[in-house]
Amino acid sequence: MTGFHDVKKYFNRKLALSCSLIALSSFNYAFDNQGFAQTQAMDAFSRRFGVYDDKTKTWSLDTQWKSYFNGLPYITFACGVVIGSIISSRFGRRWCMFVMSIYALATATITTTSHSNDQILAARILNYVYIGMELSVVPVFQSEIAPTQIRGFVVGSYQLSIVSPRWLLMQGRENDARANLHKLREGAFTADEIEQEFESIQNGLKNEPEQGNFKELFSSSNRKRTAIVVGLNFFQQATGQAFASQYGTLYVKSLHTINAFNYHVINGFIGLCVISVCLYLNDRVGRR
Repeated sequence: MTGFHDVKKYFNRKLALSCSLIALSSFNYAFDNQGFAQTQAMDAFSRRFGVYDDKTKTWSLDTQWKSYFNGLPYITFACGVVIGSIISSRFGRRWCMFVMSIYALATATITTTSHSNDQILAARILNYVYIGMELSVVPVFQSEIAPTQIRGFVVGSYQLSIVSPRWLLMQGRENDARANLHKLREGAFTADEIEQEFESIQNGLKNEPEQGNFKELFSSSNRKRTAIVVGLNFFQQATGQAFASQYGTLYVKSLHTINAFNYHVINGFIGLCVISVCLYLNDRVGRR
């Protein structure tokens, strides 16, 4: 297993820069998700987009509007996953990242210029197309360009001059695939090791079945894998993390006990520590 101190030796400059740039995209999800979760708890946000209560002499966000604001974006999120998968498969991972980044600039502009409830609601709903596209391409891209020994570390960290060698091979561009793999491995691996990995990718694609269909997810050979994937995602949501993530700061603020924003900083720091431990353990003890 790969230890934390062994990770560095598997990176050359090109791979380190590429993985860092791709990982930056993951920050946008946190900025959107947690940024809005904290912003909607701020008094200034309530004064701009809320309603005034004459009895309490305070501004507050309409409860139904908050539900729309935090729930509807997941519809376009699903659309983004589908759109990103199509672009990524047909035109490549890099072009998918270019398209979604340009799209994000447009939705960010709509968001920052919002002066009404409808505009900022529409902006957030539209922006989640980008979040869905990001989910469909970033983990795949990272796993395809990272060496096997550190794949868990790189993918766990969840505009580019590098194209996935695996995708290039799928398009029949063998020379380009070999050249890009060398860019990602030179200095960290020997020429023989790079060639062995290239052949391994080739053999993997040759042994890979043709594009399947949805029903194959429930075949006897795939049923267990499908159940694991669905189960993990179900129980992750069943913990109630969505409420804590979207409404945590608002809820703590409504208690009028501790500072809601201090609570969020502490909670975020604990999360960062846990993620760091997981990154360390991914390739050391295995995903399971």
